[in-house]
Amino acid sequence: STGAYAIGLGQGCQENRLEGLKLYDLGGGGIKIGDIRMDRNATFPALPTGNVVSNCLITDGGIVHYSANAVWAGIVRDTQVVHNEIRRFPYSGIAVGWSWSNAPTSCGGNRIEYNHIHHVVSLLGDGASIYTLGNQPGTTIRHNHIHDNHQSRFAHQPWQLAIYLDEGSGHILTENNLVYRVGTHAFNINGGSHNTTRNNIFGPTHNADAPFIRCYLRKHEAVGNTITGNLVYWDGDVLIDSAWP
Repeated sequence: STGAYAIGLGQGCQENRLEGLKLYDLGGGGIKIGDIRMDRNATFPALPTGNVVSNCLITDGGIVHYSANAVWAGIVRDTQVVHNEIRRFPYSGIAVGWSWSNAPTSCGGNRIEYNHIHHVVSLLGDGASIYTLGNQPGTTIRHNHIHDNHQSRFAHQPWQLAIYLDEGSGHILTENNLVYRVGTHAFNINGGSHNTTRNNIFGPTHNADAPFIRCYLRKHEAVGNTITGNLVYWDGDVLIDSAWP
């Protein structure tokens, strides 16, 4: 049992490997990499680089601090979060990036791949199984299995998403993910640009009133995005929230 995050890798942490761990009964989140105070253009040696989280089970967290993530990584480079199972969190599963705009940052080259994420965002709203913030060229979200984010009747905004490219997330490749039975949106871009989203299977959501694919903020900045080759199944009224310029 922990009162907050189980493991934290702060500024200057390089080439660490966290493998084969079971983290459970967590007051906060599982693993934290970086620091919210990190300058978005940080460089070596302060910039966390080359850290790996793999083959871990991270479960039953956020017991005290509901807004904690199973894995949180801020301004980081070449981070791998791969082959993990993440389940039973009141807020987001994996969150990468900590820049609330589309300005260039040092964040990039991160891999979020082959994770099994389910029953997260079970209490709070405006979160996702996989959540990103800010420009991060070379980052990939691939081969993840995401399902069963159920809507919370307590959330002010009942958004329990699957893949959420929030606040200027840009230059990210999202491909070959399997998504079904999530609360609202299967995929969401919030003002980000030059993202490629291809060959995913986006299954039905619980909320038939929500648009299946959505860009909420700053549509005029959501340029150069490519959404192609996806298999989309929805049984609501709205596929896309509105025309994107």
